[in-house]
Amino acid sequence: MNWRANSPATHPPYQSLCLIKTKDGAEYKARLIKLNKYAGKQELWRREDDVPKKQKYIKAKDVVLWQEI
Repeated sequence: MNWRANSPATHPPYQSLCLIKTKDGAEYKARLIKLNKYAGKQELWRREDDVPKKQKYIKAKDVVLWQEI
């Protein structure tokens, strides 16, 4: 599979398992989710590995590339 740039126009279907790369070069298995917050809708990537809650979610703007698994 090919890597794709992360943007609102080219994001994977919600809840599909993907391999993502962040700005700092790390790779994670994650799923794209959408949350309704007070200020509006927010897209986040939820990591699939066992990590503390503060590290479980990655903001969509911090993800550079994604690839469906």
